[in-house]
Amino acid sequence: IFKSVDFCQANLSNPSSCQRLFKDSNGLGFDYVFNLAAETKYGQTEEVYKELVYNVSVNCAREAAATGVKRFIEVSTAQVYNSDKGISSEDSKVDPWTLIGKHKLEAEKSLATIPDLKYVILRPAIVYGIGDKYGITPRLIIGAVYRQLKEKMELLWTKDLRMDTVHVHDLSRAMWHIKDTGTNGEIYNVVDQGHSTQGSISELVSTIFGIRYGYHGTVLSNLARLNMTDVVDGSNEKHLGPWSEACNECGIVNTPLTPYLDKVLYMYIGLLL
Repeated sequence: IFKSVDFCQANLSNPSSCQRLFKDSNGLGFDYVFNLAAETKYGQTEEVYKELVYNVSVNCAREAAATGVKRFIEVSTAQVYNSDKGISSEDSKVDPWTLIGKHKLEAEKSLATIPDLKYVILRPAIVYGIGDKYGITPRLIIGAVYRQLKEKMELLWTKDLRMDTVHVHDLSRAMWHIKDTGTNGEIYNVVDQGHSTQGSISELVSTIFGIRYGYHGTVLSNLARLNMTDVVDGSNEKHLGPWSEACNECGIVNTPLTPYLDKVLYMYIGLLL
């Protein structure tokens, strides 16, 4: 339990702004720094991710080293691993399948070059729970859409598609634990023991919303990849109207949640018309 919390806002991609934030309201430095600052929305440009993922991490890490932080905890992502492989360990081959993963991996490499930086890296699986917008929540939104449509939800790939997860509370506990343990410079995957798959998560979504679901399978899904832009545009157009209707029926005027999905998300949550 914290006695007090100071909230500050600044552009961490700017080194001078970052420098001002590494002192508390009394002008004192920090013992520990947890970097959770990054652009997590899909479909942004390469330049956006370089500025708001890579630059943010590196600027904060450099300032942490300059101010003598006891440990800098960089929260990266499991998106740095190859999405087509099986279970990944910390020493598995990296092959980022998103631009977020690409720039997080570049940031990880740069951290190792910063003199006097005491740091560890956490690579969480799909994070869900309070505040989630891009983890499991998109599937819940689409489930609500298909309840509104009264149609069967058809997903790309198969029920065996791995979707390892970790609840945000467990990730927070891991972050707090690692500040005083582990080895500087080490990488730690953070994942629950649920061994979640598209099948297990779809079954939960089906139960919550009372909908039917099925899969297009590998062959049809690979064909869809050849024309993914049109697939995405068609599905998004189909989902936006029913989502608005469902929100209106529940008296929801404004929400940050949307059924609009970038084609990166469709690679593991896609639906065909």
